[in-house]
Amino acid sequence: MLFALIMLCSLATVTNASCGAPATWRNCQCPEDMAQGIFQLVTRFMGPPVIEKILLIAVDDICAGKTPSQIKTDLIMSAPTQLPTSQTVSLLGMRNDLGKCLKPFGSSEQQLIDKLSGPLIELLNGPYKELKAVAESEKKSGKSCKDARAAILKAGCKMVRTEMIVSLFKVCKTKMSADEWRCAKMSTPNLILWDKYD
Repeated sequence: MLFALIMLCSLATVTNASCGAPATWRNCQCPEDMAQGIFQLVTRFMGPPVIEKILLIAVDDICAGKTPSQIKTDLIMSAPTQLPTSQTVSLLGMRNDLGKCLKPFGSSEQQLIDKLSGPLIELLNGPYKELKAVAESEKKSGKSCKDARAAILKAGCKMVRTEMIVSLFKVCKTKMSADEWRCAKMSTPNLILWDKYD
């Protein structure tokens, strides 16, 4: 859930023979760097190839003109289907643990999604508009959404920065109660790199 919301700030990556993502990520040099950046800055639960598949959902949605709220829903619904079975089982276990932890505090995963969606979408509205403008420009030049991915990625990859991730975590922490924050950290330690931002 939190991972899907954080992914709203990201896009996708496609293979480009002239450019390769470095193993030690510093900044985006080419589209392939985005998945590596998310891996380095947000999660080690899944590797860059799986992150790439999830990010393609967002980039295609942006190109199709979907709203941030629609993109959030697509990520929440589709991201788990991109995981290998073992990781899907692990993710379901984390969701179950999160639900059990939140229940005594009168909260739930859905309540967290509802609480965080608006503020995160508001924070990401500027980047979303920039990426949507790139997509629209590419489509006006006759490109399909698939062909527009590289240009959208080039613009979006530059947004995957520690400062942006810190901002996302700050928004989450200020909107969640201390108990909800603790539950999220305790229930999803393998999903999110919490210690980098807490």
